[in-house]
Formats: sequence, structure tokens, C-alpha cells
Amino acid sequence: MTDNNAIRLSLSRIAAGAPDRPCETPLHLTTRVVQATSERQTPQPAIQPASTVFFDNVESLHEAEANPFDVFFYGGMGTPAVSRIETAVAQLELGERAILVSSGSAAVTTALLAFARSGQHLLVVDTVASSTRRFCETVLRGLGVEIEFYDPAIGADIARLLRPDSCAVYMESPGSLSLEMQDVPAIAAAARARGVVTILDNSWGAFGAFRPFDHGVDVVVVSLGKQAAGHADLMLGALVTSHRHAARLKDIAVQLGHVPGALESYLALRGLRSLPLRGERQLRTTIELGRWFSGRADVRRVLCPALPGAPGHELWRRDCRGAAGLLTVAFTTEARDDVIAAINRLVLSRLGFGWGGAESLVLPILEPPPRLFARQPADEFWVRISTGLEEAADLIADWSRALDRSA
Repeated sequence: MTDNNAIRLSLSRIAAGAPDRPCETPLHLTTRVVQATSERQTPQPAIQPASTVFFDNVESLHEAEANPFDVFFYGGMGTPAVSRIETAVAQLELGERAILVSSGSAAVTTALLAFARSGQHLLVVDTVASSTRRFCETVLRGLGVEIEFYDPAIGADIARLLRPDSCAVYMESPGSLSLEMQDVPAIAAAARARGVVTILDNSWGAFGAFRPFDHGVDVVVVSLGKQAAGHADLMLGALVTSHRHAARLKDIAVQLGHVPGALESYLALRGLRSLPLRGERQLRTTIELGRWFSGRADVRRVLCPALPGAPGHELWRRDCRGAAGLLTVAFTTEARDDVIAAINRLVLSRLGFGWGGAESLVLPILEPPPRLFARQPADEFWVRISTGLEEAADLIADWSRALDRSA
């Protein structure tokens, strides 16, 4: 394991079209990203909104039919531009293959449908995003899959829940809204010992902050429209995995019609190029905001694993090299009305869903998320903040004016 996101990669593996070079050079994440997203002659690939592909003769068409996932065959199965971003995503997430799909939700549902089977048992962390939970409770249960939600703090004890008919373990770390860190290496090891596939939503830790394949995960899903692309202007998702599972996932994605858009693919590749710099800035702002909120009398705690002293910080220090710009501020319930009034008075932060863009976002959790474990305490009112690219001092001043006026 190397530190500071450095990893030894052959330049021939990351410079598209470059001649093979036998020597290896230690490259840091920022350099890897630039190299993985650059074309040989231009910075960006062409935008290819193609559906029909022409063939020179029957023989070439027949060859394409025999290998539909490996050649430019039909727009619904991808284009050279899509293949280019898939290669970059796989390299940056340190997987072997990537499959691009139309949204982050599409990546989640494709992964689950690829492995869940009627009559089988699926373990899902209790703190998944609400859209994932709803898909499990409605669509998968409707198809006869037995869903069991587990405590995100379970760690290696997940072995107690694994059964002969368990088809997969689905993780999201940190958890949605409450940002609990899971012991991903312990869970993955227990599942692998029993031959059970592990799936991780790594949107929060994508491309450098957390390396799932170093910790035994089999399949990774990423919402590229969030931190990865970073401009809140597209919907796109990716599945990253080994060669062993790639064909299965690609086949399901194609059958479900999850076709990535040409413009969205272009924007995602362009956004990826600035991810390390944006991520570093947003994390620094997140920590400053977290420390400021922690000092307020109307705040019970700040949920952010990268913040020293916060829940999950030790696991974060052990396993991660960075973090997305997210924190959840747990205000006292007595302050709820004042906090809502303050949010309406904010000037710099916008009110809305999503995260990872240039603008800071605020999302009050007006109703506690439905959970069996890790429930929101009755004496806390949660507000999730996605830090953008504004100066931390300006954001703090804005919050201070809004909250003090509420007092």
C-alpha cells in the first residue's frame, strides 16, 4: 500500500494509444486522473450520439454479433466514447472492467438484479439511500427475494447472518444521511469465505477516497453525477468489477435498457479531470464547517467520519485517503423551528437534493429516515450539508448570521 494516493501504474496502461513502456512510474491521483481522461491528440473524446452502426460486409456484422460487448456493435450497447470513459473509470477505481449506465440508481438496481434471485436471501445495510431501500422493499421483494436489513456496525459478525441461500451483501459506506462507516474489509472477508458476492455503493469514496478492491469488495457502484463529475449537471452511473462479473453485469444493463447519454458521458469525463482538486478543497471546507458547528450550543453532534472525534473517525483513518464534502449537523429538536427559519435566510447555500457540485447545498431531514437500526435520536433534528467550492469562512459567516438572527 502506498500513501498519499500514490500507486505504481505503467504509463502504457493509462496513456490511451501510447506505445508500450516496460518501466513503471509512481503516479499520484491527480496525475493519474489527467492521464486516464486525456486522448492522445485532444484533451477530450468526441461526443457520439450514435444508435446505428454501419458494417462494411456481412462477415464483419457476423463477427460483431458474436462479440456484442467487445466491439462497436449498436448504440444501445455503447460507443467508442462510452468505452473510453469506462476504461478511465475502471483504472481510477482500480477495477478491471467498468460498465456505464444512465444514472447512479441504474447502477444500483443493475447490480442488485444481477445477483438477487427469487427465493434467495439478500443482506442490505440498514442505512442505504432511500431509493435503494425502496427498490429492495418493493421490486425485489415483489420478485420473491428475501431482504434482510442489517446493522451498519455489524462488522465481522455479519457471518452470523450469512446463509447457504445468501446471494449477496449490499453495502453503502458511509451510510446515507447519518454517515456511519462500515467495517468493509471485515464484511467482505466474511462474505468471501462463504462464497457470497459483496456490492458497495462507493459514490462517497469514489476514485481515491476509498479503494473497495483493496478491501475485498466484488462489485462497486458509483453515481458519477455527484462528486465525480462535480457540476450538478448530469445523471450517470457506473459499475466497476473484475472480469469475472463484468459480462453478467453488462448483460443485465443492456437488457434493462440503461443506455448512457453521449453528452452526459462527455461531461462526466470532463468533470473527472478536476475531481482530486475539488475533493481536496471540499473536504477542507467540510472539516472547517464541522468544527464550527461542533462549538454551537444548539448542536448535539456533527456526523462526518473525516472529522476528528466524530462517529466512525477511527475506521475512516484506517481505511480511507479522503472523503466527500458531506456532513450532517444534528441540532437539538428544540432548535428545529429556528434552524428551518435560518435555512430560509441563507444566502450562499442552496436548498436542494444531491451533493458534490460547485454550490453548497442544504437539506433538512424533515422526517427521520425509516430504519431498524441506526435510528435518528428523538432529540435530534438533522440537516445535511454538501460543501461546494465557496470559501469556508464565507459559508460559516452566512450560517452564523442566519442562525443568530433566529435566536
